[in-house]
Amino acid sequence: MSALYQRVYDDIRNRIVRGDLKIGSRLPREAQLREHYSVSSITIRRALDMLREDGFITRQPRIGTTVVSNTPTRPREGQKEPLIGLIVTNFDEAFGAHILTGAFEASFGTANLIVKLTRGEAGRETEAIQSVIRAGVQGIILMPLISEMINPVVLKLIGEHFPLTILDRHYQTIPVAAVSSDHEAGAITATEYLFDAGHRHVAIIGAPRTVTSNADRHSGWVKAHALRHISLDQSLSYHEIRSTTPGTNVSVEDDQVQLRAFIEQHPEVTAFVACEYNIALILRDTLDDMGLRIPEDKSIICFDHRPAGFDHTLSHFTHMKQEQEELGRLAVETTIQQIREGASTEKISLPLTLVEGETVAHLND
Repeated sequence: MSALYQRVYDDIRNRIVRGDLKIGSRLPREAQLREHYSVSSITIRRALDMLREDGFITRQPRIGTTVVSNTPTRPREGQKEPLIGLIVTNFDEAFGAHILTGAFEASFGTANLIVKLTRGEAGRETEAIQSVIRAGVQGIILMPLISEMINPVVLKLIGEHFPLTILDRHYQTIPVAAVSSDHEAGAITATEYLFDAGHRHVAIIGAPRTVTSNADRHSGWVKAHALRHISLDQSLSYHEIRSTTPGTNVSVEDDQVQLRAFIEQHPEVTAFVACEYNIALILRDTLDDMGLRIPEDKSIICFDHRPAGFDHTLSHFTHMKQEQEELGRLAVETTIQQIREGASTEKISLPLTLVEGETVAHLND
């Protein structure tokens, strides 16, 4: 299905080519066009921008929109690289930076990117979306703040079939394209790895499950117990780490106090699945403060990892590696395809790879 702005563009273009709208005539005002086509101002502006870029019309303040040609004077096909908005919550070396690298590589020679950072704030997310729309983007790649509630601006874009790709998240019941990792399968692999190493009391440590990546990792932890016929103790699920969430006011020290209390309440736990690399660091430091050694006393497996580079002192966690550059590349390619062919609802899920490190004790050895 083509985007609404494409349909408005096609209709006005055809009327100009047929002569229904003659050279020198003025188009109705934006409000009238909006009412006639039953679409938003964003859709009308995008369609008019495309007509202007193709040389059919000119737009001037206080004068309006005037037809200046009945043939395209600047052919669109192959003439201009599409402009895409890339909106992310945050990024660092462990997660996000390599997604940007993949997006930049994929867009080289094929698209231009406007990058916005929301820092986990709802107001900034709304303003970022509206800002790139005002800049004339033809598609948007969005890493949403949360997956439980959808920004009304995003819902509006989906309803208008605007080229949109959700990154590192997915909306279960909303028809929109998405590119993410298979977080559930990754958590199953991580938890089963610990089971195979002889651990039977495995806790999961994460941020609140307001995004699908965290919810899926928790689901994978649960399913791994079922697959291995190991009794599940839901009290070993701790999703109260908040200092790693963009926009939070919670300090790392506050999280460590609460995490220490959780660990002390569950001395039977011998291994942890940490849902993020930074959470693994908080867990490591908390265990160290308690006088517990890794992996001799407690084992950790996490998601993502900071590249060591030349830092040979970096702790090397056993971890689940996401194909981050591929995520960025596919997000750009999916968005470009939607710009050319119309909005899509395809959801792409990439597998994760287990990378063995130095933080898991094999109790069976």
